[in-house]
Amino acid sequence: MDNPTNRRHEPERNQTFYQPGIGSALIVDCENATPGTVIMMGATMLTTSYGSRTMLSALVPPALYAGAGTQQVYLLNDFGESNRVEFVVEG
Repeated sequence: MDNPTNRRHEPERNQTFYQPGIGSALIVDCENATPGTVIMMGATMLTTSYGSRTMLSALVPPALYAGAGTQQVYLLNDFGESNRVEFVVEG
């Protein structure tokens, strides 16, 4: 099994979706994800769904985007953590 920390995890594209009453979802394109890989937003571990080695998704709690600011998003698994990317919430 490849160690994901040896490869770039910087997403080719990040997508977010918002649905009133439900919240937002984050979809991350990556490389070498495992079923145990989770998406981190700052210090918050998001409930993550494993789609494949190249796609993960997670629900983002409203508190994380309630106000303007920047969060660091990265992947975490048994091998370590990925590169970090900024998630910007505009006010």
